[in-house]
Amino acid sequence: MKTNTSKSAVLALCVAAASAVCPAWAQSAWLPSEGELVLTPGYVFSTFDAFRVGDQKVTVLRDNNASFDQHNAFVVAEYGITPDFAADLNIGYVKAGTGDFAGFGRTSVDGLSDTSIGLRYRLLQPSESGSWLPNLAIRVAGIVEGSYDVAYAAPLNPGDGASGGEVSLLFGHQYSSIGFGYFGDFGFRHRAERVPQDLFGSFGIFQDLSVTGLRGVTLSLAYRHTQGLSGGDIGGPGFGSIYGFPQVRERLQLVEGGLGYTDAGGRTYQFTVGMKIDGRNTGERTVYGFSVSFPLRLR
Repeated sequence: MKTNTSKSAVLALCVAAASAVCPAWAQSAWLPSEGELVLTPGYVFSTFDAFRVGDQKVTVLRDNNASFDQHNAFVVAEYGITPDFAADLNIGYVKAGTGDFAGFGRTSVDGLSDTSIGLRYRLLQPSESGSWLPNLAIRVAGIVEGSYDVAYAAPLNPGDGASGGEVSLLFGHQYSSIGFGYFGDFGFRHRAERVPQDLFGSFGIFQDLSVTGLRGVTLSLAYRHTQGLSGGDIGGPGFGSIYGFPQVRERLQLVEGGLGYTDAGGRTYQFTVGMKIDGRNTGERTVYGFSVSFPLRLR
């Protein structure tokens, strides 16, 4: 069995699933090889017809036969500079709207999504001969706010409209003999414009089905959590005057499943479906993602 099959599938899973819920798209603890460029175009659609005002569920969209829909088209480029050092660029276009429902004052907004420019350094890469130690990497990234307009008093925002930076620890491991593995990250994000700082993290498992005869097929299941560290509630004291929607304290917990396929040429096709399981000041969203990863040898 080739470990690269699962490595590529997990990388595509991280990219596709996180792009709709994070200002900077996720990366994995597995770096591209030295001189390798990995291009991953993709598309994510998320939708909700109810959202949380603080902890209270509000169904004004559903009651008016409307929903908040968001479309993200993106490209992630990763390049292996050395065996232990890689760079990444994540850029895309976003459109969000509520259809014909005018309860929020306007019905759509679009523009460049928040862009991330990151560097990853491999801290640990154990041998694959039965080691239980994980792959470890650290990522430092800058976030450049997108070109979309930010609605201060209405929840019609595809992002928080703020630049900043983040640092995260990435981990992952695959037990080659059985095709099973795990992956995840834990990090801190800081942004300008009084947008709350975030703690974020994820943990997932995957199974390469090549061991069962389904060569190149990988299944995965992951949990993701984003936790705002400050800010107020929607409709709370000072909302609409002291702070607006970009400054609310948001908590989001998401569970997602993925199906990946890596062909003989090393291209990985990834489908993901995620559902919000808990949150505060956030939409009761469902997220659908698709991406294709193309590894290119430049030197």
